[in-house]
Amino acid sequence: RALSRVLFRSDATGAGAIRSPKTVLQEWAQGQSLPLPTYRIVETTGPEHSRAFVVEVDLGDLHARGTGHSKREAQENAAQALLETV
Repeated sequence: RALSRVLFRSDATGAGAIRSPKTVLQEWAQGQSLPLPTYRIVETTGPEHSRAFVVEVDLGDLHARGTGHSKREAQENAAQALLETV
């Protein structure tokens, strides 16, 4: 479960850089010799000016969902949800 907390990486200057959950998940999958995560929109609700998206991420036998007001936000939330299960 420590994997979900790996959101910072130090660079040569010693400053931390925030890493997105999608990046962390992809790097973890590659390190485990798993296929790359795939994301798909499973639901879109609301009027055009205020959409809400539900995205599912699949990584082998692992699955999780995330929601957000943009596709990207929903993908990041799905990746974070999956990271919290590994």
